[in-house]
Amino acid sequence: PEMLVRRVYQSSVVVRPRSYCCSTPPGKASQPRQVFLPVNPPFNGSPRSSFNAASLAFLGDAVWEQFIRQHYFRTGREPVHVYNALVQKQAAAVQQAAHVDWLLESGVLISDEQDIMRWARNSSTITAPRGMDSLQYKKATSLEVLLAHLYLTDVTRCEELMGMLVRRSQAAAAPPP
Repeated sequence: PEMLVRRVYQSSVVVRPRSYCCSTPPGKASQPRQVFLPVNPPFNGSPRSSFNAASLAFLGDAVWEQFIRQHYFRTGREPVHVYNALVQKQAAAVQQAAHVDWLLESGVLISDEQDIMRWARNSSTITAPRGMDSLQYKKATSLEVLLAHLYLTDVTRCEELMGMLVRRSQAAAAPPP
């Protein structure tokens, strides 16, 4: 698909058609959706060698939350408090840890992506806040680091993984027929 570049407030934004970012109700024709993520400046080298895990987690958290916000905003016309509750549930460390477990069990990740998550999980710069399970927090942080790494190196793969995770959580939350 052709990519369009627009200038918005002195920053570049890429418009990418994506059909997987939002689910299509049964019986309706699938219309391509668009995901807007800022254009990355040319990045030379590996993000792992340029940033520590905490810095990448900071960026990955923002990328993940932006994707979730766009997804729920486009799925319907709900009051803002409904969107906010859905976003908070998806952005919670417990849900992110569940996503990590699924990614590792399903075999979706390639070995380089698994190495990035292992590096992030074992990083000494990541410490869990009080009252939170340390293992869950490290798993959640490893997902954020992976998303930041992919955002900086391969936006298409980043969007693909985030789309899979959102679809998975929607399928798990759907009531049984």
